[in-house]
Formats: sequence, structure tokens, C-alpha cells
Amino acid sequence: MTATTALDRFTVGSCEDLLALIPYLIGYEPDEALLVMTHCDGAVAQSSCMSRALVDEPDSLTPIIGSMRAATPGSEFIVVGYGPPEWADAAVMTVRQELRPGEMLCCLVVTDRLFWDVGAGEVPGLAPGHEFDPSTSPVAVQAIASGMSAYASRDELVAVVAGPGDPGPDEAAAWDVACECLGWPPGRQRAFVDDCLADAVEAGRRLDRERLRRLCVLAVGPMRRHVMVRTGLDEDDPAAYEQLWADAVAIAPARWAPPVLGLLGIASWRRGGGALLSEVIARLEALDPASGMILVLTDLRTRRPPRGRRRPHR
Repeated sequence: MTATTALDRFTVGSCEDLLALIPYLIGYEPDEALLVMTHCDGAVAQSSCMSRALVDEPDSLTPIIGSMRAATPGSEFIVVGYGPPEWADAAVMTVRQELRPGEMLCCLVVTDRLFWDVGAGEVPGLAPGHEFDPSTSPVAVQAIASGMSAYASRDELVAVVAGPGDPGPDEAAAWDVACECLGWPPGRQRAFVDDCLADAVEAGRRLDRERLRRLCVLAVGPMRRHVMVRTGLDEDDPAAYEQLWADAVAIAPARWAPPVLGLLGIASWRRGGGALLSEVIARLEALDPASGMILVLTDLRTRRPPRGRRRPHR
């Protein structure tokens, strides 16, 4: 499920606009999947994008629809099937049969760059379908300008949180060297962290592996609260924080990964949540089921992110 995402800051005046915006709402381009969203008070309250394999399991959709309905009573449903028209239409119809009168807001079937408004009675295969090009949509431009982004696929998004696996001897030795920063005086540790954040977040420069290792070590230890506060409350661009912590997760072995995954989750939530936040939670559950960050991020996922605030770079 995604975090709550405001739609009232976007001008969504057509099905084409909605389809252009969806990848930015959930974090990636869906393919052979069924997307179900609840809409309430100008916001997407929850969404679930289910794979074809899950959708094809008997009775798999009923509990999901019931859970979404219970979480946001009075919401309307947006249902979009992506994939071969016959399959996608059947998947959408399965959800429509679960909906109560007045709950359906929009039901679409999408194949490549064609869609059918099945909620309005269009039938894939009988009606010609409507062409659309998300790259020309002003709503997509709005989303990008507001700091949102979309991965090309769910697999690409999963790779962001996968980590590097077990380190080889040279990499393990480099992490041992990085741990020497734990012996620095607190003032030096904080100055190092702030310098890293200034370069990565304010100046937009990618950190090298040596600095990233030390930043990970300090984020696990004495500077954990400091980097969490900066990531969660700083007025700088959350997209820059997301990039920084994604870079850190990409090199962090399992021992060092949970805290930086938590920081990536916070940055992702500030940008609108979506599938990246869900994947962060899933990997945290696999690495450290007792992590308190799982509860924090699970709670954040139900909350609307703060509206973007920018301050001039120092």
C-alpha cells in the first residue's frame, strides 16, 4: 500500500492525466498488474498494485478490497488493469463485482499506449481504445517539478533496496577502516556528517564509496538521531536525501543496511511514499524483524507527506 498522496495539487482533468500521473504516485511503471486505489477528500488514501500471479490466485482480491475499504471508509475506488486486454478487463471486472453502489470512481484497462474506460461501458476488443502519451502530459511535468519520480519497472525499484550481498575481502577490509570514525570526537563526527549532507543534498554531488561507508557507520551509531532528524525534517529537497540514502543502501552489507534503509524510507515517504517505501519495509522485515523502524515506516505509510518546502541552499 502506498502512503496518502494529495491529488489536489495536480490538475487531473481526464483519464489521460490520471494514467500519466499513476507511475509517479506508485513509484514505477506498472506492467501486467492490477492497480486499486482509494480516493478520499482530494487524495489517494491507499493503493495496492498487484502482480498478475497474485490476481490470478482464487479469492485473492476480496480481502485486499475489504482491507482498503475498512482503512478509508467512504472512499471511492480507482481500478486500472495493465496488460493484455482480455486479462486486464477480467481483473478489473473482478474488482468491480466487489464494489458497493457508489464506490466506483474510475475503471480503466491499459495496454501499451491504449486505454479503455470500462467503467463507462467501453469493451476492449470491441471499442478501438484511446491513444495516450504520458510524456506529453502536463500532469507528468507537474509531478516531476514537485520532486516525484518513477522507475521503469517494479524490478528496477526492488533493485534499489537489494543491497550488494556479502562483501569480498577487500570490501570487508574497507568497512573495517570506515569503522575507525567511531573513535573520532563527537564534534568531528557531526562535522563529517554535515559536510556529507551539504555535498549530497545541498550541492547535489554524489558521494564516493569511502565517504558513504563512513556515513553508514555513523548513521548506525552516534549520529543516528542527527541524520534521522535531518532526513525527516530538513527543508532541503527530499529527492536529494532519497538519492543519498539509495546510494548508501547500494553499498551497505547486511550488518550496516537497516539504519540506512530506514533513512531511505523516510526520504521516500517525504516524496510521496509509493512502492519504494513498501520495498524498504519488506527488506527491513527480512533483515531485522525487530527493527523499530518497521513500525515507524508502517505508520508513516498511512500518513500524508508534508507539502514540499524549500529553503535557499546555504
